[in-house]
Amino acid sequence: SCTQLLGPTYALLSPEYGLLSQIAPIRTNLKRVLIYFGGADTSHLTEKTINIFFEPRLIHLSLDIVVGQQSSSFKSIHDQIANHPSANLHVNLPTMAGLILRADLAIGAGGSSTWERSCLRLPSITISVAANQFGFNQVLHNEGFINFLGCSDHISAEDIRQAVISMLKPNTLSSYNKRLTDGLGVKRVLNKIQLLL
Repeated sequence: SCTQLLGPTYALLSPEYGLLSQIAPIRTNLKRVLIYFGGADTSHLTEKTINIFFEPRLIHLSLDIVVGQQSSSFKSIHDQIANHPSANLHVNLPTMAGLILRADLAIGAGGSSTWERSCLRLPSITISVAANQFGFNQVLHNEGFINFLGCSDHISAEDIRQAVISMLKPNTLSSYNKRLTDGLGVKRVLNKIQLLL
C-alpha cells in the first residue's frame, strides 16, 4: 500500500545534472571517450579497455579515465596511459558531470552512472559488473538507449574494440543520444514526500 516512486523519472541525481541536461549536445563525431568502471574496478575492465586505444584506428581519440586511488589497478593504469598521446587520469572527482558533458562516448559499468550518462545524452558502451545490473541493462539495450555488451566475466578486449569501432560509423553515435532521465528526480521525490506529510 506504500507509494512507489520507481524508474528513471525518479533517479536521484545531483542538481548539476538537471541544469546541464538543458545544454547537452547531440554527439555526431567521436573524438573523446570517457572510461569509468567504478572506483575500485575489481574486474580490471579499465586496463582492458585502455589497451584497445593504442591501435592505429583508435589512437587519435582523447581519453578521460576515472578510477579511485584505492583501486588495486591504480598504479598499473597510471603507467599504462603514460605512453598514450592524449589520455588523462582523474581521481577523487566531486562529480563526473563535466567529463560526461564533454565526452562523445562512454565505456563503463551499468550501475548508477547509467542515469548520469543518459541525462546528458552521452552514448554508452555498457558492461554489467554486478548481477543486479544485468536485467535493466538488457532492457535499455533492447530499447536503444545503450550498447550493452553483457556481463564482465564474458567480455574480452576484442568485444570492446569492435563496439568502439562500430561507433565510428556515420550516424551510429547519434542513434544513442536518447535521454532517459532529465535529472529532476530529487525534486519529484521531495514534492511527493511533502504531499504525504
